[in-house]
Amino acid sequence: MHKLTSTALQALLRNPPNKRRDLMDGGVPGLMLRIGAGSKATWSLRIRVVGEGGVTGRGHKKKGNKARITLGAYPLVSIEQARALANTYLDQANKGVSPIGGLEQVATAGGLKVHRLAERFLADYVRMKELRAVLKYEGAIRVHIVPVLGEALADTVTREQVRALVRKSMVRIPRGEGRRARPRGGKEAARTALGVFRKMVNWGVRERLLKRTDNPATGMEENLPKKKQKERVLSLEEARLAWRAAGTLGYPFGPIYRLILLTGCRQGEWSTCLRRSFGTPCRRLSS
Repeated sequence: MHKLTSTALQALLRNPPNKRRDLMDGGVPGLMLRIGAGSKATWSLRIRVVGEGGVTGRGHKKKGNKARITLGAYPLVSIEQARALANTYLDQANKGVSPIGGLEQVATAGGLKVHRLAERFLADYVRMKELRAVLKYEGAIRVHIVPVLGEALADTVTREQVRALVRKSMVRIPRGEGRRARPRGGKEAARTALGVFRKMVNWGVRERLLKRTDNPATGMEENLPKKKQKERVLSLEEARLAWRAAGTLGYPFGPIYRLILLTGCRQGEWSTCLRRSFGTPCRRLSS
């Protein structure tokens, strides 16, 4: 059985079958996409919970009857998201925990979807607090978080789903043709999206908008590449200003700063540079 692909599913949605059809995914046992007339496609998962079928004579737990869980509509829920959810629920079922009960509790509590939580977070925290980084928050939510996790229930988002968000955010997309088009994605974009999502979930828990007590994004930044130190290079005009300012300081610091500008010595290297250039530093600089 082959794994489902986005290319094949998009082609099938353009020419939907006349009758309902269930496409099994070869990547995750029990995961399927049900396609009906009108290009409607819904993810579902068949599970059997360990222990619900009683116990054998040797004391082994038996699996219960098959149950079906709806995971969401395609393409709002991507293949990667559906697989991540399915693996989470299968793991719970194999441990004897029925994911259906947890989903019912969230539904009866009026489960808040991620895109609604994001709207509340921007309005009641970011803008109300007048944070300087408001554009960073809005951009991370609009470009990265909502397209990947927007339709997921915030109370049931898993680490696998957060990991899918990070992977997708790290994909670099070149600048488009529009005037306002900007390049997207990359390591720093993934780091920002992860930080914004973690802060948003913490805020939702603190404001009691969410029932969960954990944060699936906690510690996830440790999986990202180490952040590189940024290098700052002076422009030609800035270098001219620094040169003139150094000339007003007089001996010995003025000449030393000018030598650093000329040679590019780092902090702690200028004395070695002086010894190599002049032998005994500071004595010849006055000339």
